[in-house]
Amino acid sequence: MGIPFPAKPAVKSMPLYHWGATARGSRPDGDGTQLTATRGGLKVFLHWAGPDGGEPWVTFSEATLTAEDVCMHIAHKVGITPPCFSLFALFDAQAQVWLPPNHILEVSRDTSLTLHFRMRFYFRNWHGTNPQEPAVYRCRPPGAKASSEQAEQGMRLLDPASFEYLFEQGKHEFVNDVASLWDLSNEEEIHHFKNESLGMAFLHLCHLAVCLGVPLKKVARKISFKDCIPRSFRQQIQQHNAFTQLRLWIIFHKFLWAFQPGHLSQQVIMVKYLATLERLAPRFGSECVPVCHLELLAQAKGKPCYVEDSSQAPPDPGPESAPGPPTHEVLVTGTGGIRWRPAPAEVSMARLGGVQVGLGRGSCSVLASVSEGSSGKPFLDMALGCVSSFCPLGSVS
Repeated sequence: MGIPFPAKPAVKSMPLYHWGATARGSRPDGDGTQLTATRGGLKVFLHWAGPDGGEPWVTFSEATLTAEDVCMHIAHKVGITPPCFSLFALFDAQAQVWLPPNHILEVSRDTSLTLHFRMRFYFRNWHGTNPQEPAVYRCRPPGAKASSEQAEQGMRLLDPASFEYLFEQGKHEFVNDVASLWDLSNEEEIHHFKNESLGMAFLHLCHLAVCLGVPLKKVARKISFKDCIPRSFRQQIQQHNAFTQLRLWIIFHKFLWAFQPGHLSQQVIMVKYLATLERLAPRFGSECVPVCHLELLAQAKGKPCYVEDSSQAPPDPGPESAPGPPTHEVLVTGTGGIRWRPAPAEVSMARLGGVQVGLGRGSCSVLASVSEGSSGKPFLDMALGCVSSFCPLGSVS
């Protein structure tokens, strides 16, 4: 869904505004989440607080917990069921690392730690609306009753709470540049990106109107469409003169006034939003990890494979595996599995797409032993702005 954009010409810090929020003076952290100081203990921020609402965070104090304990507590709070629980993990936005389930958190009065509860493992086209990609379904448990369609394809991947959580997480990542205007150079691509971004803003406002049961016009008066688009696009709009900004506002609101979302259900709007996000941001839900040593083995058994954890030193891999400049990139996706390619020379660490997993800050310290897979196939990585060959991996030791 796209809304015609008037054209021309091109900016980056915007938190995700919610209905009734007055946060224009607040200062977001690195990925746009508004943080408050934690005086002691552990604070975990949530994208969605559950069907009953409440504060978008959970605090823990004076306890020894594993990351899995924290995730289980939050999943129970927001209503995520056990089959979907394993899709979520804790993310340290400051260190840019995901915590493994067995990571031990020593929480005391002197502790001041902030983490984020997010869906980590994402499967594209889980909604089945994109005919160009295979739909992803969950295997139906033995004995469970199902419709004829479910009997053929399986069950929906996400439960209602996970769906709600993913939608809020998707909105957060979209406005914080999971797909950025700065990654595009072709004029046609830029024009398409702007149109689709305005369409996403329209869906964002429609969702709020349907949830709150208020007219779309009322929502649009309270929340600007610029709060619902990628921050790179928003900054570019702010560089335009007042006349151009007014023209864009008129175009968007003419479309808004002419359309009433009354016949659209909340679920339809959410699926449309996430499906469009998949197309605009191929790196959404993926992880691209730079590694300083990648060893391809005919047989992976018995060989070490580890990711350095800042809290625990890994075994000595030998002098030939000493940390250095990244030589390869490992791409991890739900539907594509684990793939690799030689690191492009022109790509710096700061430009890597996705989330860097388990990397020490300022260093490239991942070593991996993998079994050799089949020949690589083209993979479009919009985060890097190039078409490259990632080779599938058979397995990881």
